[in-house]
Amino acid sequence: MLFWAHGGQDRHWHTRRMSETEKSDLHREFYAFTRNLLTRYQGTGKTFLIGNWEGDWMAGGTGIGQKLDIPAERLAAYTEWLDIRTRAIDEAKASTPHAGVQVFSYLEINGTRAAREKGLRRLVNEVLPRTRVDFVSISSYDFQGYHSWPAPRTAESLRAQAFANLDYVESMLPPRPVAGKRVFIGEIGYTWEEIVTKEKISLEAAKREQVRLALNQARVNIEWGMPLWLWWATFSSHDGTFGLVDNHTGAPSLLHDTLQEYFRWSRDFVETQTRKNGTAPTAAEFRAAALGQLDLQLSRL
Repeated sequence: MLFWAHGGQDRHWHTRRMSETEKSDLHREFYAFTRNLLTRYQGTGKTFLIGNWEGDWMAGGTGIGQKLDIPAERLAAYTEWLDIRTRAIDEAKASTPHAGVQVFSYLEINGTRAAREKGLRRLVNEVLPRTRVDFVSISSYDFQGYHSWPAPRTAESLRAQAFANLDYVESMLPPRPVAGKRVFIGEIGYTWEEIVTKEKISLEAAKREQVRLALNQARVNIEWGMPLWLWWATFSSHDGTFGLVDNHTGAPSLLHDTLQEYFRWSRDFVETQTRKNGTAPTAAEFRAAALGQLDLQLSRL
């Protein structure tokens, strides 16, 4: 379960530093939130990730384009706000007896290429290394989006660009006692509308192309070792062109059914391997099998 949780008090941390009272209120709120999750859901096997909406925009980056830095004072204020939240989460985990439930913190960023390619001041290079977050989420339209994906939009054409940016983000992570990859995609999607406009194809053909793009993107992310990524969205503000389910009729899209086939396969694979070997497959074993399943589904399009 993933949350965007920003705090309930009056928030101007993206333009100014917080008062001592505001800091105390923010800490108390996230400490109580984390403690509640650990106690209420103990023994359920649930994992909760507490994060934020697109951080570079939150820190004041919406109007700066691709040529200017986010102002230093806003980056400092954002770092302070984030540190209070993550410290509260860590302290609640340390002081609350719990088992069978996990809570992690994450920072969502969305200015990866501006930092990596142009050296501009963004959250990934100015804030992330100075934090204590467990994971980082990327709203990844700038390197996995439809218009940033090099033609002919195959797994091969996406791989080099995606790997370079994912490796860059990973290099900025602070040390944390968390095993495995700690970078994931917090938002990605391709609309029928943009595919129809760009490719000049029919709507039905665009729906099939959306599936092809999503499966190739999945292939690249699994190859890299990504723990998860989120498709935007189940229901969409764009009359279903993003969404997996039609807003008006409730009908599932072709992509919805394709992903359901993948998830059914994944459950069956894990159950079969566990019965056969007496233990669940390793992450590496699962990824290798998953790539074969994705290739099979791609071959049917």
